[in-house]
Amino acid sequence: MAGKKQTQLTVPLMIVAVLLIGGFVYWLNISTEAVRVAIAEEEQAAAAAAEGTEARAVSADDFAQEPAEYVGRLIRLEGLPVFNQMGPEAFTVLLPTDMIYLIHVEGGATVSPGGMASVTGTVEIMSDSVLDAWEARGALDPSQREEAGISETFFEVVEFNIATNAPPPGN
Repeated sequence: MAGKKQTQLTVPLMIVAVLLIGGFVYWLNISTEAVRVAIAEEEQAAAAAAEGTEARAVSADDFAQEPAEYVGRLIRLEGLPVFNQMGPEAFTVLLPTDMIYLIHVEGGATVSPGGMASVTGTVEIMSDSVLDAWEARGALDPSQREEAGISETFFEVVEFNIATNAPPPGN
């Protein structure tokens, strides 16, 4: 008699198991669609950047109001006074709001305070891992790590030009 009860429950339990698995697969299908869209948007943004999309000129005044507004965008800033060298690959500029802003140049840049910087690149989010990586490869002077980490964002340079305020020849 016990064997007959087990046989009677086998078919309904199999049906319930198949329905549960089907429901789970359906739920997975629905919940992963949003992820595919987000990945596609990131891929499109990366493709646009790789195509050499033209940098948008932004005034130093507009940029100084909210640098985080430009995160991930390719922009060009001109006429920024150089404030300080912070290591072989980093220096700061003075924005019109009297805020000191960090500029990172992969591969290095030597600047002198008082020069005028014109930079093209992207604004990136600052994090401890970014600072750790810079410090590990010697891009940032370790004594200035705390100062560099104050800002929420930094400017990652693709192209730059520094004009020095040298006195005219003969003076």
